[in-house]
Amino acid sequence: MTIAQSPISSSPAAAGGGSIMAKKDRPPRWVRDAFKALQIAVAKALAEHKRAGDPIYVWEKGKVVRIPSHRIIVPKWYHRKAA
Repeated sequence: MTIAQSPISSSPAAAGGGSIMAKKDRPPRWVRDAFKALQIAVAKALAEHKRAGDPIYVWEKGKVVRIPSHRIIVPKWYHRKAA
């Protein structure tokens, strides 16, 4: 099979048409918005726990694990907005 015959070369992405994922394969807009809102809420909670010195608790390998505030990592993209 030559490159010209391969299914990859005939895809829209290979032809410069952009993403391989078709629009119909993407989740609906409300799902993407809800996911983004959840990400922001988690980042806010992490930042608040770190600032207050409170630990967080996560589930790892079937057990509850305590993470002290000095080990909490807040996503770099999250910036608390001034109220």
